[in-house]
Amino acid sequence: MLLIEIASIFVICSATDTISIIFNFIALAILCDFDGFVYESIKNESFKLLIEEEFVNYATQICHTTSRRCRDDELSTVKLPDSDEYRLLKIKFKDRGCDLKIMYVIYKIVKVQYSAVFFYFLPFTAVIISNVIPVLHRPPLD
Repeated sequence: MLLIEIASIFVICSATDTISIIFNFIALAILCDFDGFVYESIKNESFKLLIEEEFVNYATQICHTTSRRCRDDELSTVKLPDSDEYRLLKIKFKDRGCDLKIMYVIYKIVKVQYSAVFFYFLPFTAVIISNVIPVLHRPPLD
């Protein structure tokens, strides 16, 4: 996705006139919708069930959370094994195993990097590129 975003910025910023920018933007929008075209074409595939709404809703039910908005005593909809009691919804960092603590820290680091690249670095890069390209392609001063 990062490479696609960078390529998109370069394609749009390298256009020399307004019509080229519009055509490049439309072409990139069609490429972004290509996954929808592929989804529609696999009507009889068994793997299509994995991305149907019913399965996604079942598979992505929230059993635990680390949200600050969740109360410490709030219960989930999942029952404890061999019991009629429900699990606690909120899981605290201290209650995690060592491997889960490491994965949580890695997740936070990757999330910060992702946010920094997509929301700060790429827009700043687009501004820089859109100003540098005309300077590089201007005619020499006499």
